[in-house]
Amino acid sequence: MGFLSRLFGSVDRPPAVPQDDSMSRVPIETLEQVQQLALNKRKIDAIKLYREASRCGLKEAKEAVEQIVREAA
Repeated sequence: MGFLSRLFGSVDRPPAVPQDDSMSRVPIETLEQVQQLALNKRKIDAIKLYREASRCGLKEAKEAVEQIVREAA
């Protein structure tokens, strides 16, 4: 049992991937910009843009950008 678990008790974590598809909330133009940034070795900028557009967390944005890059290949 970790320190935080001992301190606060067992806490259920939210799922790593949002239940609603955050990609569906992002305009296609933004997804195209994200793709171009990622393909041009500007992955951090792509993640920032995706996070701003989707209002999701860092992990979710990183996974989404990686998925966009995989689908482009």
